Amino acid sequence: AMRVEKVALEKAWADLRSAQDKVAKDKQEVELSQQKLEEEKQFMAKFAGGKNDLITLNFGGEKVLTVKRSLLTQFKESMLARMFSGAHDDQLDRDKDGHVFLDYGPSVMMPLIDALRLHRDDPKVDL
Repeated sequence: AMRVEKVALEKAWADLRSAQDKVAKDKQEVELSQQKLEEEKQFMAKFAGGKNDLITLNFGGEKVLTVKRSLLTQFKESMLARMFSGAHDDQLDRDKDGHVFLDYGPSVMMPLIDALRLHRDDPKVDL
């Protein structure tokens, strides 16, 4: 009888160890999935920006362009970041359509916007 109980107990321990191994493996898979999801979220945030926070800019009355606020605020200490942080939206000059009016033409502003986009998409790009 003792022998039968010992065999049953050893089998129960083996089953328990096997279950523990499976739980540890499942936990690893979940953590890996969470890490991949977080990386994907960060990647998508670069392009999606979330919240659909769009700003329409009027460059000197010559060109109107809509961009994401996050594009303009990616350099936290910059004048653009301070202007478009959201804290000063009521103080920005606006045209008759409500677009933010900047008294610089597109020949000045579009290269800046393009450079900001390049840096957003690949932070290793020097501006």
